[in-house]
Amino acid sequence: IGATFLLHVLAQLDAPVASSIFVAPVMGDIDIPEYDILNRPFTQPLSGFDFAHIKKQAGRVVVMHGADDPYVPLDHAEQMH
Repeated sequence: IGATFLLHVLAQLDAPVASSIFVAPVMGDIDIPEYDILNRPFTQPLSGFDFAHIKKQAGRVVVMHGADDPYVPLDHAEQMH
C-alpha cells in the first residue's frame, strides 16, 4: 500500500521531488478477497488520477517488484512505466 500512498502524495504536490521509489505497487484488485477489501480505499481512486501530473512531480522513478511475488501480480508494477 506504500507505493499507492506515494501516488496519492505526488498527486497533491505543487513542486517535484528528486525521486520516487515504488515497491510492489498495488494498482487494483489482486484477486485475494481479504486483501482486495483492504486495498480498495487506496486503489479505487487511481482511475481519477492525473498521471501526467504525477509523472512530472515524481522525479526519477524506481519501481521494484519481484517476478514471483505471491500477492501482487507483476503487471501492477508494469503499469508504473
